[in-house]
Amino acid sequence: MGGLGAQAVQFLAIPVLARLYTPEDFAFWALCLAGLLLFGTIAAFRYELALMIPKGHQEASDLFWGAVLLVFGMSVLGGSLLAMPCPRRLLGIETITPGLAALLFGGGILIQGTMLLLTNWANRQECFGLNAMAQIALAVVAVGFQIAWILLGGCGSWGLILGFVAGQGTSVVVTATGLLVRGKLPASASGSMGIVKAMLEQYRFPIFSTPRTLCGLARDRGTVVVLEQHVARVDVGGYAVVQRLINFPVSLVASAVRPVLYSRMAKDGIAANEGCILAIQRFIVLVATPWLAIVMLTADQLAPLILGSQWGGAGDLIRVLVWPYYLMMFVIWLDRIMDIGSRQMTAFWLEAGFAIASVVALWTGLAMTGALLVGVVAQAVVLTIYALTLWVVYYKLSALRIVGLAKIVALMVSLFLLTYAAIWAIFQLLPTGQRLAYSIMIGIIIQAALFMPTWKTLKDFSRK
Repeated sequence: MGGLGAQAVQFLAIPVLARLYTPEDFAFWALCLAGLLLFGTIAAFRYELALMIPKGHQEASDLFWGAVLLVFGMSVLGGSLLAMPCPRRLLGIETITPGLAALLFGGGILIQGTMLLLTNWANRQECFGLNAMAQIALAVVAVGFQIAWILLGGCGSWGLILGFVAGQGTSVVVTATGLLVRGKLPASASGSMGIVKAMLEQYRFPIFSTPRTLCGLARDRGTVVVLEQHVARVDVGGYAVVQRLINFPVSLVASAVRPVLYSRMAKDGIAANEGCILAIQRFIVLVATPWLAIVMLTADQLAPLILGSQWGGAGDLIRVLVWPYYLMMFVIWLDRIMDIGSRQMTAFWLEAGFAIASVVALWTGLAMTGALLVGVVAQAVVLTIYALTLWVVYYKLSALRIVGLAKIVALMVSLFLLTYAAIWAIFQLLPTGQRLAYSIMIGIIIQAALFMPTWKTLKDFSRK
């Protein structure tokens, strides 16, 4: 429920923030975030993901403290590199002085890396409620700071950036305090040799998972850097906001499902959780697919309603990007299958190949036409193929029955086509100004009609 609450707070804040901040503000925020997350996400060289694997508490504790040392080192390295002229010029943030850049990025990397470590340690201790509380605190503080910054007369883009860092810092404090109160903090390190031994035993994570993560970051965050070189900053900001908007359901599903399912799979194996996986995917189909059809039909009206009139062209971007993000809802929380099954090399090559292909597709479209939408369409095609490929690979490598995947896809396609056709037919009888309102009403009716199958799916999941 914490993931749901946190994502709901951030999603509900988008219409407010989109009216308080300009597209240029969001562009500057997205470019700074690209640099910060590049180092912050891999600050522990993905050893935080390995915390679930050791059987003994002392071995896991040694691994934790070794990762802490890496985070400190990466914060110094990353902060220093991002303060240099070339990286700041590439990110389009030359207005930040070197000293301020070192402080901002170094501190942000330290906070980001520590947050990921504590979150995964809490998952190991099965403190899911604590993580939920920390996620909600992160969202509330970040959004509250960003809104208050403008209301108090602060400079636009800095409110978004500092709010992001403040939210993550709050998550660190809440998680660390909760673990301390519960007496579930890591044990003291057994010594330097114990730390080295624990880290060497999980060598696959820095060797394979770290490059894989970097490729994912290049795909997700490198996009705004490419856009910065080819289109106006107002378009960079528009893309960043649309991406944040449509990524909401993906982040929601990932934060709600991934920690619990990863814990189950690490303990009981992947095959034992096949029923859970199918139940979750069936639930996503029933809840999300009717709204996918509605978004495709009403994006031009939906965008200004949510974001405001200053975000021109957002409807076209939503209509294009919603497809790969919709499909990612079905696979993003299955990525730990590769770690549990020691398939990190396969995961890396998949991530690397499609990350490069998506960035190249975007760059090619922009370079050839100079049109934002053409580049984004090319990128979306690659990302859609990527999501479908991941889906098949996860099932095949984990020995999950492919017939289950076929049933999910059949349900998805039939429900989308039926919903789209029904709403399109009704639209032919309505004036344009009334179509959005009626489509929302139809969506609610469809969800009500699907209530019993959806409820059955939830019950199936709770029993697995």
